[in-house]
Amino acid sequence: MKKIILPLLFIIAFSCKNENSQEIQTLSGEFLYVADGAVLQTKSEVYAVAINELTEELANRSRTFQTDEFDMTSVTVKGIITPNNEEGWKNLLKITEIISVKKSDTKNTSIID
Repeated sequence: MKKIILPLLFIIAFSCKNENSQEIQTLSGEFLYVADGAVLQTKSEVYAVAINELTEELANRSRTFQTDEFDMTSVTVKGIITPNNEEGWKNLLKITEIISVKKSDTKNTSIID
């Protein structure tokens, strides 16, 4: 019986650790949504943004601050960061909450690699 309980405890502890690795984080940066995707550029990294209802809402709210479709807007969002298994940026952000959207203060909003 002890031989079964000990490995079972390790499995439970390991699975709980994996769940915690997907904790929600708050990120601020420059957001851009175009027809084929969305990105969030922070001071240190660029994230691909998963397209979901909140991403669409963020894009709609951002349009009020854009003078053309390629203007970025300053946003603060909460979301889950996971490795991006598709082509593009190395991390994928799934937005879970929109905190703020405003006109970008940055003159140079180019996406860096």
